[in-house]
Amino acid sequence: MEYTRKMDWQLNNAVKTELVKRWVDTQKLRITTSKGYVEIKGELVFTGKLATDMDRAAIISFLKTLDMMLKGLPNLRGVKWKLDAWQKVGVRWEPTAGHKKAEE
Repeated sequence: MEYTRKMDWQLNNAVKTELVKRWVDTQKLRITTSKGYVEIKGELVFTGKLATDMDRAAIISFLKTLDMMLKGLPNLRGVKWKLDAWQKVGVRWEPTAGHKKAEE
């Protein structure tokens, strides 16, 4: 399958829509798509009630679910995460070194 700019644009919008549905502030993220590969960079910030109710375990669970859900989008080849406070190591999510120190 040959990927077009239109397909990438549609995929990018689908990712943003899914993030907004799950109370993620997309203005703090930079989401780019090229040939079916999505890259999500920036700060993970929640809106609404989730902004105050999320603890570390809940965020890790949320990220796992979100990653699996995004991989189910049509025409998506892969997702690369470059979040400021979280990193994906293999299949596990962990806070970055700077985020761990801030929690202490």
